[in-house]
Parts: sequence; structure tokens; C-alpha cells
Amino acid sequence: MNSKEAPKWKRFEALVAKVQSSFSPDAQVSLNEKVKGRHSGVMRELDIVVRRRVGQFQIFIVVDCKDYADPVDVKGVEEFIGLLQDVGANKGAMVAASGFTKAAKTRASDSGIDLYRLVDAERHDWQSYVSIPIVCDFRKLGSWRFRIRGSNKLLQELAPQDPNLIPLFDKHQDQVGTPLSLLWETWNRRKIPTNQGSYADISVSDTPVLVQASDGHFEQVEIMADVDVVQNLHFGQVPLTKIAGFRDEVSGTLVLPPTTEIITDWIDTIEVERSWLRIPSLEALAIKPIMILTALDHYPAHPFGEPSAGE
Repeated sequence: MNSKEAPKWKRFEALVAKVQSSFSPDAQVSLNEKVKGRHSGVMRELDIVVRRRVGQFQIFIVVDCKDYADPVDVKGVEEFIGLLQDVGANKGAMVAASGFTKAAKTRASDSGIDLYRLVDAERHDWQSYVSIPIVCDFRKLGSWRFRIRGSNKLLQELAPQDPNLIPLFDKHQDQVGTPLSLLWETWNRRKIPTNQGSYADISVSDTPVLVQASDGHFEQVEIMADVDVVQNLHFGQVPLTKIAGFRDEVSGTLVLPPTTEIITDWIDTIEVERSWLRIPSLEALAIKPIMILTALDHYPAHPFGEPSAGE
């Protein structure tokens, strides 16, 4: 009988066993093992058995699975306690698809039994919808201005022009761009600090640049930029498309294998800026984000640098 033909509760047990195996790959995990009761004298069928040798000791753990529509009540926990005592298990845990009642949690805690709910984002009957808090930290050039130094005659010629778009040339008189395109390139190469703030005297080129005067001759100029770097913080919950573990029903914490992989859903930066909560600082959050994703705007390498904002 394959997994699609198996009863739903059997598939639940198999899924729990698969997740349990990821917690301790060197342990032996078996399904539906039968063990003779020490007190009852009858064979008891156990949903999941975990065995592992520690030194000279053999550890025997029983995991009971309940694929119920309603939370497991205290009676279910007490029946499991009796089962553990009968088979001589060292430890017991219960995994319920719909959780446990308050009385069941109290009884289990008093008896040292762990209570879990399956957490698995894969597509199946027990798919979990898990999201994690994330902050997207967007940084970009907010505004800028250029300061051009050269001869008075040349500066008078340049005065009517848009300073963003003045054609610039190298020592071979080949055009290398404009003040704006060179500024963008300087930002893209991370030659400008990325922390929010104002920065002055940013050189837009590591090599000399020339401007062609109206009479055709080329003259070297010095171009410096003053820039404002802005930071926009956005907070949101991102769904996980891959995660597998258990949720501790008593403490509420997520229990994951020591080596695990989680995959988030796609993060659309346009949607982030449109619908996520804008926050003034990380300290303003009541919830600590699991991830902080920093994105630095990358400006297009247009040869003539068409402006989008600035001074």
C-alpha cells in the first residue's frame, strides 16, 4: 500500500516519524513497533519508537500520534502515561494535529511528557502556515549636488547646462559619462558610505576628467559631490515555504532539528515599499525580527546618466 492509499492517520504517523528522524539521524526510528507490556503481558503497538545507544545505555523513547479533529484531552494523556509505564519507556512525547486541552497540558507537564504539534510547510493535509518577522532595510542616494571647479571662462559656459548631464571625457578625449553617471558608478562600487547621513566632497572619478569647451579644446575640471544617503525601514511577516519541526504546546516555542533548512516565500521589494509597515528605527519594534535584509539601490550604468532626482 503506497502513501496515497494509506489511511490518513497512518500518513500522519509517517510524517511525524520523518520529522523526528531529522532531529537525530544516528538514532533508530521505527513505525508501529510492537512491544510486550511488562505489566499487562500483552503486545502493545507503539506509533513511533526512537532508540539510541548512549555509552552502555539503550534509550527507549515512544512518540504517540493523534490525528484528531479536536484537541487531545486529559484522558488521552493519562492513557499514554499508562502505556509508557507498561512498555518501560525512558521518555514519552505526544504529537497531536489539533493540539491539547489545558488539563492535558498540565497532566503531561507533571509527568514529564512532551506535547507537540507538527510544523511542516510542505503541501499535505497538515500543512502549517508559518511566517517570520523580517525588516527590509533600503538605502539609496536621496539627493545630491555637484561642485565643479575649473577656469572662470569654462564655468561660465557650463552655467546654463544641467550639471547632472555635462559630457565628461578622459585624457584620451573619449567620453566617459556625465557627473550623474559617474556618481551612480561611485555609489555602485561602494565608494560612498551607505549609512544614513550627509557626506561631502565625494570624488566622482578616480582619474582626471575633461570638459570640451565651445571652441573645441578640452580642459580638466574637478567634480565633487555632496550627497544625502537615506534609509527606509519596512517591517512585515514573510511566509515560509519550507520548514519542518515541532511546536512545543506547553512553552509555545518552535523546536527545529539541529541542522535544518528554511525557505521563505518570494520577497517583492515593490510590495514591501507599498504595503509593509514603515518604521522609524529597529528600536520601535515590539517584536524582534528574525532577519534584517539590507538592500542598496543599484543605479543603471547609462553612458549619459539620465537624472531621476537630486539637486
